[in-house]
Amino acid sequence: MVTDGTYRSLDFERNEIRVVTIEMGRPDEMIRCTLEHVSLDQLPRYQALSYVWGDPGNTVPISLNGVVFQVTTNLYRALTRLRLKGLGAIWIDAICINQRDVSERNQQVALMGSIYRRAAGVIIWLGEKSRSSNSAFEVIDQLQSAESPREVAEKVSLKPVYSLLRRRYWQRMWIIQEIALAQDITVSCGDQERGWPAFSAAVQCALQGLSPADSELAGFEPFSNLYHLRRIITEGAAPRKVSLLEALRRSVIAHASDPRDKVFGLLGLVNDGDTYVPRPNYAAPLGNLCLGMALGYISGKRSLDAIVLLGRGIDDDSVARNASPSWLPHWHNLSVGYERQLAYLTGNIRPKHKSPLFAYEVKAAGLSECQAHYRDGILSCRGIYVGTIQTVGYSIWDEARDIASNVRGSDGLRNPYLDNNSTFKAIYTAFLGVASSRVYLTLMARSNDVHFRSSDEAYLTEFMRLWRSSYQPGYSPDIQAWINNHKGFRVHGKTIEQWAHWKSWTKQGINCRRKAAAQRKNTMLADVQRFVAPDLAFMIRNGLRLMLTDRGHIGWAHFRGRPGDLLYVLQGCSVPVILRPASHDTFRLVGDAWIQGFMNGEAIKDDTNNSSWARVDLV
Repeated sequence: MVTDGTYRSLDFERNEIRVVTIEMGRPDEMIRCTLEHVSLDQLPRYQALSYVWGDPGNTVPISLNGVVFQVTTNLYRALTRLRLKGLGAIWIDAICINQRDVSERNQQVALMGSIYRRAAGVIIWLGEKSRSSNSAFEVIDQLQSAESPREVAEKVSLKPVYSLLRRRYWQRMWIIQEIALAQDITVSCGDQERGWPAFSAAVQCALQGLSPADSELAGFEPFSNLYHLRRIITEGAAPRKVSLLEALRRSVIAHASDPRDKVFGLLGLVNDGDTYVPRPNYAAPLGNLCLGMALGYISGKRSLDAIVLLGRGIDDDSVARNASPSWLPHWHNLSVGYERQLAYLTGNIRPKHKSPLFAYEVKAAGLSECQAHYRDGILSCRGIYVGTIQTVGYSIWDEARDIASNVRGSDGLRNPYLDNNSTFKAIYTAFLGVASSRVYLTLMARSNDVHFRSSDEAYLTEFMRLWRSSYQPGYSPDIQAWINNHKGFRVHGKTIEQWAHWKSWTKQGINCRRKAAAQRKNTMLADVQRFVAPDLAFMIRNGLRLMLTDRGHIGWAHFRGRPGDLLYVLQGCSVPVILRPASHDTFRLVGDAWIQGFMNGEAIKDDTNNSSWARVDLV
């Protein structure tokens, strides 16, 4: 416990912080530290420690300004090592911030980015060494000094390096800001030390042999995200900041004991923090933080994209518990299930190949800006009704897959695509347009010509093969099962499999297949197979459902979508949304949708006087 007299009040006007100096002493002596106030405005020289607090119930006493002060065991071990170095002034959050003073915590958290950015160096403390960590640093040294690190990585055991990356330190939320902003970094593990450039480059080399899925499964994604985020921020003539959404995308699986820190811990990295959180406040309820961030986003960005894509959504439990509004994002809890949405919001959806067919990004509401208003839990916006979900396929996230009842499609609907060629193109576009661009980049050409361009024959060939073959090389069993189970999905008189057969025997289809057969080693075809497989898997693994609307449009629905849900284009939202009536005049947000024929402002093209927009109240 902290006793009276340990801390003097900081002068917030001078941007004061405290730094601690560790007195030299014998290993068996109590650690003695003194605190000093310095102003960041005067550019003081100090280092900063980046570490894991550890179990708050497992503490060791030290002397701080002559008063007994409890620190966690992990921090005590770090202090023991630091005492041997005689480094001078160090900033350590658990010691330099009065953790019992909420107003001081709020103010110091707001300064955290500046504290780490202005430190002469940041010391990463991974914990005490072990046999495995010693081996890890030996491997890192070999990789760093080798002319061909990749060859070394293929010959040595990388398990010690992987073990080092599983330490709790790498899962901690606050390290993202601490490392990304640091001028200079030393990585310490026991008595082992390495500079960040050599350490991180060697570790990245060790991870290159793993697929993204294997890396995520093994728990190495936090390091990779951190590595790339630091490069984004520090590369270039001057340090730059990223958007809060980009920082959230890079930190979805980081851990924080206080959920507010999932947001507060990123504010020093971002260029739009004031839009979401003008001032960190640990005393405010978590719900107030989420609401303030949502309204700040709407007001500052004039958009509903993040609300629709990150909103909590609806389920039976939330309705029964009268939980927070369906449209309100839980910014502190954007789990891995939001990867697709965060990628879209941050502009990280890019085709990986050079096909000229990828023409433009989607703008379902055209160039309209959001004009939403909030009152008493209701978000009032304006929208255009574009249909109702008629039928859906299964989601790979479904616990029970009733293929017979779910994967049927529908006949007898009006065909908005008019003829067979346009209908096939709509199906083709819905699949490869969503898959190859990782959702929401359209495959449609700029002109209204319904014929495919010759440069994209490889894509068409791959699409036909997907549905005409029972085996797809390069696709995992669950993706193969999804494709096979949806072959019978009916769209305007034919199953998808029948549409693929129909196209393959048209003049264009025959020409495509002949070219593909004659050029099996064609680079373009190889690229298509390499990129379509993981990108189609990305879409399916994000739980999206194939759907048909009551107006005959094909598309994709959020995994919570079900028949009877309403489809709208909302003002200031680039993607269509799925809504479910909550009462006679209010709706709950279900999620987003992709509707072939409504992704580029078609809903408002003939609405020159905005007469089609109607009030939509979300609860």
